[in-house]
Amino acid sequence: PASAFAAARVSAPASWGASMAADSTPLLTLLALDGRLLPAVREAVYALYFELIKEGTFAAAFAEAFCMHYRVLTHQLIESEGMEEEGACHRLLDQFSVTVLPSRALLAPVTAGRALDVLLGTLLEMLSQTAVSAAHSPHPVVDCEHPSIVQRYYGRVVCDLRYLLRHPEVSADLLRRGSLWGAWVRVCMLLHHMHPLERGRASPATGWEAKTWTKAFSLEIEVMGVFAVVIDALLEAGEAAGPGRGAEEARPGRGGEEARP
Repeated sequence: PASAFAAARVSAPASWGASMAADSTPLLTLLALDGRLLPAVREAVYALYFELIKEGTFAAAFAEAFCMHYRVLTHQLIESEGMEEEGACHRLLDQFSVTVLPSRALLAPVTAGRALDVLLGTLLEMLSQTAVSAAHSPHPVVDCEHPSIVQRYYGRVVCDLRYLLRHPEVSADLLRRGSLWGAWVRVCMLLHHMHPLERGRASPATGWEAKTWTKAFSLEIEVMGVFAVVIDALLEAGEAAGPGRGAEEARPGRGGEEARP
């Protein structure tokens, strides 16, 4: 069954674009079949996929494709949220990251799919689309009243980043590579001056407290929590490697041409 699924040549939906349709992968095969199967059959197909993506050739091909197409898949999941009609992304698609990203067995294909570049880029794009000019900041910052922030669409990507950054190798890569570190700094800049722990004063006219600070609080806590995962992963790797060794290996500038100064 695994080879049959891996070799299947089913066109991806037109909305995915020509470049993705030209790529026949286990993931695109599943997406093409997703809206065309009876519910019971679809559940069985997903169950089979979850068994097959634990390890092996099929799992590696699926994991790499999942990372390469993560951005588009995430946007489709957001667009289909709350939709039950035929053709909407199946809810179980949201669970693939839980299986793929934390897996040590799939770390090589996940890395080959440039997972950290894609996930961090997706988060930066999401937050950038909500940014507005603010008098208290020299650069745009997140508008916490934007629907994407109110609905917490960023939460899915933040959770996936945490899964991925549990791997010490991936966390070290964030510190070593200038493009990744630059993307992370830009994410932080978008949250700058939000003062998430400051509660807004009640309007004299209404006596009711503005609740914008609660959205800023949730956003800041979740996004900044990503870097805590990086630190924990590197500390655990250092303890496993022996005294002093983990810190030396994680030092920025080691092992990469794109190391930041």
